[in-house]
Amino acid sequence: MEELILKLKKNNISISVIEDRLKLNIPDKLDATDILLEVKENKHNLISYIRQLTEDVYALKPVKKMDYYDASISQQASLLATLFRNPEEKYEYTFNIERTLEVEDADIPALKRAFSILVERHEVLRTVLVLVNNKVKQKVLAPHELDWELVQLDARDSENVEEYVKKLKSEPVIFDFEKGPLFDLRLVHVEDKRHLLIFTIHHSISDKWSIGIIEKELAHIYSELLAGRTPSMAPVEIHFKDYVHWTSRMIARDDANSHQLYWFNKLRELPIRNIETELGYAKSPNLGLTYKEKLRKELREGQGYRTMTPEEEENFFGVLAIIEFRKGYRYDYTRGHEILDTLKRLASATNTSVSVTLVAIFSLLLSRVTKETDTIIALNRMLRENGNLKDMIGMMTNTIFFRNKADKDLPVKDFVKAVDENLLEAYDHSLYPVETLINNLDKPLHAISKVFLNVMNVEDTTITEDIYLNGPDNTVCHPYFDMDFGVLIYNNGIKIQCSYVSGLYTADTLKYIFNEFDGLIKSIEQNSDVLVAEVI
Repeated sequence: MEELILKLKKNNISISVIEDRLKLNIPDKLDATDILLEVKENKHNLISYIRQLTEDVYALKPVKKMDYYDASISQQASLLATLFRNPEEKYEYTFNIERTLEVEDADIPALKRAFSILVERHEVLRTVLVLVNNKVKQKVLAPHELDWELVQLDARDSENVEEYVKKLKSEPVIFDFEKGPLFDLRLVHVEDKRHLLIFTIHHSISDKWSIGIIEKELAHIYSELLAGRTPSMAPVEIHFKDYVHWTSRMIARDDANSHQLYWFNKLRELPIRNIETELGYAKSPNLGLTYKEKLRKELREGQGYRTMTPEEEENFFGVLAIIEFRKGYRYDYTRGHEILDTLKRLASATNTSVSVTLVAIFSLLLSRVTKETDTIIALNRMLRENGNLKDMIGMMTNTIFFRNKADKDLPVKDFVKAVDENLLEAYDHSLYPVETLINNLDKPLHAISKVFLNVMNVEDTTITEDIYLNGPDNTVCHPYFDMDFGVLIYNNGIKIQCSYVSGLYTADTLKYIFNEFDGLIKSIEQNSDVLVAEVI
């Protein structure tokens, strides 16, 4: 493999591994036919060899024990926002994740012990955030230093148990980042032999993948304790503090500037038309302000932040993407196996995944409703490719701005393939923090992309009648972008939950968009060779 790598270098061909695939950058005028054939013949050996090299040089390893550790950008933002917030102002938005679990015949002591084991096992659950020399740092507490409790509530005497639980879950949980814990546990007795465990955790130390880890491990430990056995689990070798340190090191590599250059080239000039210009009934009041101008204005005029010096304000730049979370509402869209079958056929025909196919479809949808072939979608990118991260609790996601220019003369099938290649390139630069990017670009977040898309597979789960909802939902929410689309792929259909800024759009806007989505899917249902020009 060393000789092949050397041959690639001599021909100025760069090679890397992204998600089990090889990526090569070949000079325009180079005839690389023979080299590509050799690469294809040695594909699997090359992937293993490059991965081994990467692991040796940039291995994700435990950092040495210290009093304080580097904090992630999300953690820095969380503590700063708390320290400088006016305590008299009401919190209207919390950056939390919540999961409700059913517990039958709850054994309270066993449940407490199970969570104690989980807290001992995962350092991030014992992490607090502190200001050291004006820098936000992580501090990992010993298990006995963390003051947490399982709050027990009884809803059995309530007139309406469902409303009691709904009201309880709607009340914002405010965390003390310097004292901890950054999670909250409430056990609600709803029937004689039935409890609901409401678990809330702050997003700065957890993503949705992590919630799945917590749920799985808690269930295992709890069941083992109920059976009278000592829970046995493989030790956690890598913790979130190690990941944050590794991420900082990777970004600081010599070629880190190539990531910034990539995004600068992608986003320096933005499309003229977008969702807001074509469908918005009102315009954003801060549309003309740069990122720094808008952030400074929000710090000084909105959301209850106390007066701070210019030096203190500087701490927020490149750390917070936005401060002002705008009010919005939800709109639900659900379709059965027919639409999923169409997406699966298209994915199979293009040798891509359903998730990638959906990104391509959304690009076409934006072009269809805006008449603009140049589109930008903000995508949620999970950063767990390293094998050590699969079972680690922490916030390991980043937002990337996926820009795609649709060629109208391409068949839809070839368009999806082009999107897949474009995505692969964007993923190669996905470690670069979005907050750093918009700070260095100095363009507002919402000027770059109006639409956020998060596609998730809900494995071995079926859409049931209680979640088969369509149309407007008057639940108040706070979209991060102008429109946030969360796509859930079930085994019998898809569900899209959209939250939209009500100051820019109405429920009728979303009804129109999803009608166009139906029309787009219908146009490729029987023929994936139809031209892009015919579907947008």
